[in-house]
Amino acid sequence: QDGLWLIARHPALIQGYRKAVLTPNHVEFGRLSEAVLRDPGDGSDHREAVRRLSRALGNVTVVQKGERDVISDGEQVLECVQEGSGRRCGGQGDLLSGALGVLVHWALRAGPEKTNG
Repeated sequence: QDGLWLIARHPALIQGYRKAVLTPNHVEFGRLSEAVLRDPGDGSDHREAVRRLSRALGNVTVVQKGERDVISDGEQVLECVQEGSGRRCGGQGDLLSGALGVLVHWALRAGPEKTNG
């Protein structure tokens, strides 16, 4: 069990905390969607599903990892289509989370006037 498991159980912990960045894999994303959305949908529109989850959590940033990573803050949706390896090795998600944490820290420290908001 980890932070995403805890948030799926108690989404109010981060509700509206726009400094949060969640990095769920496919299974974790499904668990979060079922816990947070009344109607998680059928998943056919993946970009919209990520946007809906972010918006339902109060516009926290969601980076849904997969063959194509989908990123949303509830308003914008970006998709990373860079081809990676056929299978990610264990620990890459931890590295991603750590790198994102450092980047968020520096962006917040620099302030909105230096980071376009």
